[in-house]
Amino acid sequence: MYIESIRTTIKGKKYVSHLVRETYREKGKVKHRTICNISKLPKVQIELLKNSFKGYHGEFEVNDLKLGQSVEYGASYSFKNLAEQIGLDKVIYSRKEQWRNDILALIVGRLIYQGSKLSLVNMFNDTSLWSLYGHNHGERPDVYRHCYTPMDKLLKRQKAIQKNLAGKHFSDGCLILYDMTNTWFEGEYKNSELVSYGKPKGGKKGYKQIAIGLLTNNKGCPVAVEVFKGSTSDQKTVYEQVKVIAESYGVKNIIFTGDRGMLTQKRIDEVNSVNFKTITALTHIQIKQLIEVDIIQPGLFDEKNIIEVADKNIRYMLCKNPECQQQDDYPSILALQITNINIIYCSHILPYYSF
Repeated sequence: MYIESIRTTIKGKKYVSHLVRETYREKGKVKHRTICNISKLPKVQIELLKNSFKGYHGEFEVNDLKLGQSVEYGASYSFKNLAEQIGLDKVIYSRKEQWRNDILALIVGRLIYQGSKLSLVNMFNDTSLWSLYGHNHGERPDVYRHCYTPMDKLLKRQKAIQKNLAGKHFSDGCLILYDMTNTWFEGEYKNSELVSYGKPKGGKKGYKQIAIGLLTNNKGCPVAVEVFKGSTSDQKTVYEQVKVIAESYGVKNIIFTGDRGMLTQKRIDEVNSVNFKTITALTHIQIKQLIEVDIIQPGLFDEKNIIEVADKNIRYMLCKNPECQQQDDYPSILALQITNINIIYCSHILPYYSF
């Protein structure tokens, strides 16, 4: 497509027509046809159209455009805005300092690229992440200065950050979930106070490990995390976590949930000492004892309806689970203990919670 200017002279007068035309082939022959007449347009617009058809746009030419480097921007910018909207930046530190920006860059980078810190700084030419957080584009951030040093500062802020999160996600009467896991390490850690041999949960045997405890609200939102020595058992961490919740976070009258291995009777007594309620599962020995003293009778259980049995200040609500009973020879029961009152449910009432 092009613009053809036709000049004619009629009775001594000169006329100029500007036509938008295109070229096409018909039966092997090149032909031309008129699309429209733009003679009445201002000269400026006609010139702009001519340049446009020739490939000229503004102050540059299309032919001068070259394929260059593309840099990721959208994901980094979106997660940066999201972090600011939810107040994550202010939770980390109230002042705008470069170490805080570096921490936010590490968080956003982890969400997008799923790599190590060294890998993230080596992507400085491929992403706008670091430039969005105060670094000059094209300059590689120093991994020690802009990754490891900020993490040391973040560690010092851990208690303050977790207290802030607890204020948002914990409240009196809420349900707090606590669980532990562990992760193994390769190589030697001779001077570490935390890395040691322990009972692995992921089946990775023969490696040193650390234990990790996590506190969440009833929706599973993480609020606090703590690292323990690799040989630490779950139940030994319960009382310290309860004291942190009660004393540091100022939360009263809550329900602490744990499995049989975590909330033994001794730990239940410790939790109750700060007036916290607990929810856990009865062990097979406890179920057997209840059956032997005729407090509960499996023959009275129903698979659908809950049976209620009272014994002094303890109230039991029971239901039969045929699959668990066939496997264990005893009804599988979930126990909710509230100070001196126990309310016990069959495990299939809460199938989503594994005990």
